[in-house]
Amino acid sequence: MASGREAIRPFLDRFLATFPDRQIAIQQIISDADRAAAEYHYVATSPGGIPGWPPAGEPFTSRLCSVYEFRHYATGSFSTARSP
Repeated sequence: MASGREAIRPFLDRFLATFPDRQIAIQQIISDADRAAAEYHYVATSPGGIPGWPPAGEPFTSRLCSVYEFRHYATGSFSTARSP
């Protein structure tokens, strides 16, 4: 079973392909020594066919928050390099 990036990659690829006109605006970032939280506003056009969402072609908006943890940052081995 996949874990980490490999586990979320298929979902993310489908999600991003579904909303090619998406716009993301960061509202605020709050950080601590090894953590950060970002609040952002997501705007896209509904593809339709999703229960509870606007009909196809109609805009939808969402406010979201993500929390990030930076491991090994205190030891100086933190890297922003992406895995292949």
